[in-house]
Amino acid sequence: MTCFGNALNTSYGFFVDRDNGILFEFLTYPMTRGQFLLGKILFQCAMTVLQSMLTISVSAVLLGVSVPWHLILFVLAAMIIGTAGWFFFLSIFAFLIRRNDTFNLVINVIYFVLMFLSSVFYPLDSVPTWLRTVAMVNPLSWHADFLRFLTLGVGTLQNILLEVAGFIAFLLVSFWVAIRALQKTL
Repeated sequence: MTCFGNALNTSYGFFVDRDNGILFEFLTYPMTRGQFLLGKILFQCAMTVLQSMLTISVSAVLLGVSVPWHLILFVLAAMIIGTAGWFFFLSIFAFLIRRNDTFNLVINVIYFVLMFLSSVFYPLDSVPTWLRTVAMVNPLSWHADFLRFLTLGVGTLQNILLEVAGFIAFLLVSFWVAIRALQKTL
């Protein structure tokens, strides 16, 4: 949720920056569009790591949650990759949509559809077949499943590796499309 929430907030920031003309000023700086997007994501990834470490530490100290500290670097890497994937995906809409009400509608629909048609809130074993099928092709499920595997040991390595590969493909395609959308914005 941290990865998705941070990416959602940043995409809204892009929309507001474009709407106010600040984005166009940023694009006059001597850097490529890809460098601009990567620079923006560095801050979001740092924010995600900080929020994640705070949440994990508090849950371990206050709630007595058993944390697999030997896997914490993998958890943080998954958080960074997840934030990047969602950041690039949601930025596409911020660059292409012109009206504020339309942008808010699209982002909210994406948020709720992806959240509730994923494995974020409930295990897929006990849901109807149609929902399980939809959730299995949802990148948010892939990301949540990988984090569950790292922190709780839930899932099989073979399925997790497939989902990680799918999410990496999602991230790369989203990055490529976000760069094209940013160029089209001009």
